[in-house]
Amino acid sequence: MAYQAGTIKLGPWTGGVIYNRPAEDVGANECTSMNNTRINAAGAVEKRKGFASYEGAGAISGAPTITGVHDYA
Repeated sequence: MAYQAGTIKLGPWTGGVIYNRPAEDVGANECTSMNNTRINAAGAVEKRKGFASYEGAGAISGAPTITGVHDYA
C-alpha cells in the first residue's frame, strides 16, 4: 500500500518483535519480523551480524539431521 506523505515515522519498537501474531494484530510499538537486526532498550533498531551456513562434505556418514547454532566474530 502506498502512503501519500512526505515523512513516515516508524518506531520506536518498545514492544519488541512479535512472530506469533499476524501483522494486522501487532501494536504500533511492535515489529512483525526482523532480519540481521536487533531492538535496543530505547526501541531503536540496530544492525547486527548475520549467520553463515557451513556444511561438512562427508564428515558424517549417512544422512542424519543435525541442527547447530554458533556465535562467532
